[in-house]
Amino acid sequence: MCVIAGYTGSRRAAPILIEMLKKVEYFDGGLATGIATIHEGKLYSVKCLGNVDDLLKNTDAINFPGTCGIIHTRPAGGRASHAHPFVDESGEFAFCENGTYFQVAAPEYKKDAEGILRELYEKGVTFTSAVGAPGDKWDEYHVLLPNGQTIHNAESYAQSIGWAMRDVPSDRLASALAEKTAEMQSRMPSELVTLSVHARLPGVITVGRITRSMSFATQGGETYLCTTPMGFPDDVQKWPITFLPPVTVSQASPQGVTVTSLPIKGVRVEQGGAREEGLVRNHLEKLLADKENPHSLYEMETASLGLWHEPKIDCDIVSPIGQVKETAAVIYRVLWSFFKEGRLRWILGPHGNLTMMKFWLE
Repeated sequence: MCVIAGYTGSRRAAPILIEMLKKVEYFDGGLATGIATIHEGKLYSVKCLGNVDDLLKNTDAINFPGTCGIIHTRPAGGRASHAHPFVDESGEFAFCENGTYFQVAAPEYKKDAEGILRELYEKGVTFTSAVGAPGDKWDEYHVLLPNGQTIHNAESYAQSIGWAMRDVPSDRLASALAEKTAEMQSRMPSELVTLSVHARLPGVITVGRITRSMSFATQGGETYLCTTPMGFPDDVQKWPITFLPPVTVSQASPQGVTVTSLPIKGVRVEQGGAREEGLVRNHLEKLLADKENPHSLYEMETASLGLWHEPKIDCDIVSPIGQVKETAAVIYRVLWSFFKEGRLRWILGPHGNLTMMKFWLE
């Protein structure tokens, strides 16, 4: 998983995005970080290994122009080329995601995903996240280029959507981006949520959500998006806040968020509602009761997987070990309710080789 955020409004986006991500990067990130903004028909993007402080130290991100943008951090380092956002070959389209493909690492998924890559590879697209050499052995989760290298799956989205937008006129770009996002999430479904911006589409952020959490708040000509509302500026946390529904494509503008009617084919949804939130809330009340034993998001998700047995998101493509559920999103909503009640506390602590926010309740 990762943490992502977006902003579109009247103020410069970069400082706002950096402030938001700084507040919540260790929910599930901090090892690779990147940002993209758009201004006067140009895309500005940079990424690096490390956390928000490293981004500020090693790049000019804080000075990026533009009043619309997206930002991302992930809990996996090692390769700066695998940091998000990914920028397509035209340099106009930036894309980031929060999620995992493990639940859908089935043969039919791999076949279609590699078909998408083959189409782009044969058109001469350069994949900046490509690693490995022909003949390398990869596990079943890796999608391969025709030359035997593997790439970050998010770049499949970025390059495919960006390529499709090359000849689309600006007055059709918003609808075309939404349609292509729905198509790609139908062909490559997963436990994810995505944010993207295009240099020729000022003020618009396209959101594709299957299961992972995405919240937004709009007021006074500004719209904020974040994995968790805990990332919003303190004053924005007091605005009306909405969590986007699963299996939807939406578009955010300074005036608000429009949820489209575009179908994500092959994925059926029964949104985790009051019953599931009640089960998770009761469970976390007990799990987080001990200040001396705080828990990370990963630990909360693992402990909550069995609370309801039927999948809340049903997908045509699910691996034998997978079951696509809205567990993480429900946990985010419950944690937000604890936060609003003033009961949620946290420290930074270890989780394996990661540093993560670890929570308890007062």
